[in-house]
Amino acid sequence: MDKEQIIEARKQLCASMKEMRKQNGLTQADVAKLLDVKEYTISKIESGKWAISVDTLIRLSDALKFKISLKEENEVN
Repeated sequence: MDKEQIIEARKQLCASMKEMRKQNGLTQADVAKLLDVKEYTISKIESGKWAISVDTLIRLSDALKFKISLKEENEVN
């Protein structure tokens, strides 16, 4: 994966996170409280300005009830 693909993947992840948060009827403040982080952290992650840590991503998936799956490099979607 080159740098542009990583940036695009991050943008997609951030957009998905924001959409899932909204679908769950949660504000950024609500999610921040669930994850025990500052509200601005959620804002920065959703806007793509900060990368989400693996630990935070796992806690977020638990809070928003979504599954994280890894795919093999040669796997086709």
